[in-house]
Amino acid sequence: MTRAICNVGVSTLDFHRALPGYAATRLVHAPSLATEAGLQDVWIKDESSRFGLPAFKFLGASWAIARLLGGSSDLGELRAAAEAAGIRRLTTATDGNHGRAVAHMARLLGLDATIYVPSFCAEPRRQAIRDEGAAVVVVDDAYDAAVTASLDDAAADPAARAVNDADLTGGSAVGEWVIDGYGTLFAEAWAQLAEQGAGVDLVVLQLGVGSFAASGVRWAMRHGVAAVGAEPAGAACVAASLEAGRPVTITGTHTTMACLDAGTPSVAAWPTLAAGLAGIVILDDPASDEAARKLAALGVEAGESGAASTAGLLALATSPACADLRDRIGFAGIRSVLVVNTEGATDPERYRDVVLSGSPSP
Repeated sequence: MTRAICNVGVSTLDFHRALPGYAATRLVHAPSLATEAGLQDVWIKDESSRFGLPAFKFLGASWAIARLLGGSSDLGELRAAAEAAGIRRLTTATDGNHGRAVAHMARLLGLDATIYVPSFCAEPRRQAIRDEGAAVVVVDDAYDAAVTASLDDAAADPAARAVNDADLTGGSAVGEWVIDGYGTLFAEAWAQLAEQGAGVDLVVLQLGVGSFAASGVRWAMRHGVAAVGAEPAGAACVAASLEAGRPVTITGTHTTMACLDAGTPSVAAWPTLAAGLAGIVILDDPASDEAARKLAALGVEAGESGAASTAGLLALATSPACADLRDRIGFAGIRSVLVVNTEGATDPERYRDVVLSGSPSP
């Protein structure tokens, strides 16, 4: 089967650079993690502050919304395009970060936003969305049901458009646009590594619906970098799909890595994940909390989902359960690894309790 691999780094980076408030996020060198993992270097792309939001998601949301409205990076032109098309409201589903990003972009464009969240979405994440001026609707079910609700809402209102990062049906270009938008993160990282005279042999990527990981895998494939996924045991839908050889839905998902709590891989992401992931590290919830504590000691604020790639790297390097995967990717020959902290402390109370005080995972 032929895989279509898109060049996601150039046009999206130029687009984001033109938006007010753009700044490249920092790349952190982490020698202590490298020593623990038996590596020469570990680099952390820290997305705990992106366009004033504590997560990377605005990259995908802003690019997808702009593409929906014609592709300009000028907010005035996007507002005019929305008015000309009769678009007054955006809908989406979220575990927290994507919904806040969509709500933020909607506010910049003078649009209303309705954000559907699953019942497990923590109240601080819901309130952060409300603070952007959006309406929050709680769906008493899992994440996939929130996606369906957002699609149904938009379909019933000619003035609304759905902007989901999870593409469950393949019926919209939005899922692909979101993947493209995340390419800015990896384009920045590649340039920052070059500035340091460094490179990487491996990238470890969080897996939720797979949109972020698909963007990272595409970048890795272009640059000859191996890619491994990190996925919570309580929501391992990508691992289940790889085992089945096709996208499958798992039910009854639950993980404290809330932004990775998904039951179905994105249709837009699936071909890239199937073609490009060398393997997946399955994580228990306490592993991400321990990784967040290690990152805090390095001055990196990471929520439980943000720390998952670091947890995945440490498990890959040290766990007997990962021995086969280490052999498959030639881990003994790997010297430098990139991980991404995808979010800051988006649930501040839990961060204080678990990360700063060291309490057990709830």
